[in-house]
Amino acid sequence: MASQAELDSVYMGTAILHAKLSKAKRLQVGACIVTSSGVCLTGYNGTPAGWDNACEDSNNVTKPEVIHAEINAILKAAREGVSLLGSTIYITHSPCLPCAAKIAQAGVSRVCYNLWYRDDSGIKALLKAGITVDQVPILTINSGPQIADTPTDPCQGCAPRAVCRTPSCGRLKRLKAIVDNNRPA
Repeated sequence: MASQAELDSVYMGTAILHAKLSKAKRLQVGACIVTSSGVCLTGYNGTPAGWDNACEDSNNVTKPEVIHAEINAILKAAREGVSLLGSTIYITHSPCLPCAAKIAQAGVSRVCYNLWYRDDSGIKALLKAGITVDQVPILTINSGPQIADTPTDPCQGCAPRAVCRTPSCGRLKRLKAIVDNNRPA
C-alpha cells in the first residue's frame, strides 16, 4: 500500500497537471480534492463555462469573474452530489482567505499546498478552524511533477510576489512556524 507521502505527491501532481489547463496568463492554479472514500475531483482557475476564457484584463489584472481552482473543484463536487466531509484538498498555491472560508464550510479536513502565495491569512483561518494544513513541495519539471528534496534556485531575497522555497529563507521559516505552532497536538 502507498504511504501518505507517496499519495500526497501523486495528488499534488494531479493538481499541478490540472493547473496547466488554466487559460490564466499571470498564474495558473490547480486543485485536486480526494474524499474519504477515494473520489477525486479536480479544478483549475478560470472563467465560468461558456464565458470568454481570458482571465486577465488588458492591464493584466485578474477579472472578477474568474473562479479560483479550489472553488471550481468544490463546485464540481456540489454538481456531482459528492460530500466533501473529511476530504483532503491539494492546491498548487496556498489559498486566499475567501477560499479558505469556503474550504472550511465544505467540510474539508486537510489542506495541502505546494507553493505559498501572497499572504498567510487563508492558512491562519484554516488552522484556527481546526483544519490540518501541510505543505507538499513538488517541483515541476518538463517531464512532469517531481518531489522536491532540495530547492533548485538560490534565494532571490523573496522579492514581492516571488515564491522562495530556499530552506534558509526567512519568509518560508515564518510560514512554517505559523503552521507548526497552530497544529493541534
